[in-house]
Amino acid sequence: MASTNSGEGDFMAPSYTESASAALLRDAETGGGQMRSDATGAGEDVPAGGLCSCLSIRYYQPYFDVDTQHVVDRIKYALFPFKKESTFIQLLGPNPDAYGPFWVATSLIFVIAVVSNVSSYFQFVGTEGSAWTYDFAAVVTCATTIYGFAAIIPLLIWAALRYMQLPLPLIQTVAIYGYSLVAFVPCTLLNFIPAPAFPWLSEIAAAAASVVFLLKALGPVVMEKAPQHAMPFLASIGAVQLALALTIKLVFFKN
Repeated sequence: MASTNSGEGDFMAPSYTESASAALLRDAETGGGQMRSDATGAGEDVPAGGLCSCLSIRYYQPYFDVDTQHVVDRIKYALFPFKKESTFIQLLGPNPDAYGPFWVATSLIFVIAVVSNVSSYFQFVGTEGSAWTYDFAAVVTCATTIYGFAAIIPLLIWAALRYMQLPLPLIQTVAIYGYSLVAFVPCTLLNFIPAPAFPWLSEIAAAAASVVFLLKALGPVVMEKAPQHAMPFLASIGAVQLALALTIKLVFFKN
């Protein structure tokens, strides 16, 4: 649960003059706040206590122990990433979290489920003896899709960065990608508007805003440290977010 306490352990934003790659490397060396690399150097990030500690609730507690104001600031940044002097990696600092990404994904699932069913209700043209029914299966499909993207894509980004010798901790990629989904929540909510073209426009706009956020978060680091891989990597990120937007539109807003 997010905490509202403030004290000496609170997050301190790094200087805006610090380069994105310097912030990334600094956080990697310190283990991303609560994390450290295992002694084998295989790239697996684990809290102190060994690999078996991942089976305990205590293992995940640091990822959800985040100040509420920090989550709000990160959501605001994700919604309005334009003209920011700092990068999102700098905003995360030594305290990346999974609390915000989890609730962003959960909120998106709720919004898609509600809006798609309400939209289906108003567009329903029944015949005598027929009645509109709530599509509960859409909720299960939606949860599988969104949680799947939120879990698998950060893992793939982390693996790609490892391949490029960029030591970004896994929890950092989880936080970055999780917050990139923020733009889909208000855009999908606007699909209440009864216009056939509007779901297309809203989801493409969400994908565009999400891609801009991810490019600003990861682009400077990749372009500085692995320029030869920058274009394919960043293009892949754009394709993934476009695929998510198309999935939402074609699966949940067919009409």
